[in-house]
Amino acid sequence: MSHSGEITLQTDEVRVQLALTALGPGHEVNYRRVRGRHDHLGDRARYATVRELLNAERFAGRLCRELRLAPRIPDAARLVG
Repeated sequence: MSHSGEITLQTDEVRVQLALTALGPGHEVNYRRVRGRHDHLGDRARYATVRELLNAERFAGRLCRELRLAPRIPDAARLVG
């Protein structure tokens, strides 16, 4: 697939990639569940828009729901009593 560059973030559980591809609008963000940092294929690809990615809290919720990830509580939130 042809694209003009990409940015990829990968953890042990999820891979999120931002790229401008031939798929066009609505497919700029590709995300999938992975099994470890060396799993570059992962499960089936899912797509989102750049606009969705910019609302980080909402996008994180979508990742947790769709990929069945456990939600994480930021360290700062744990310290507030």
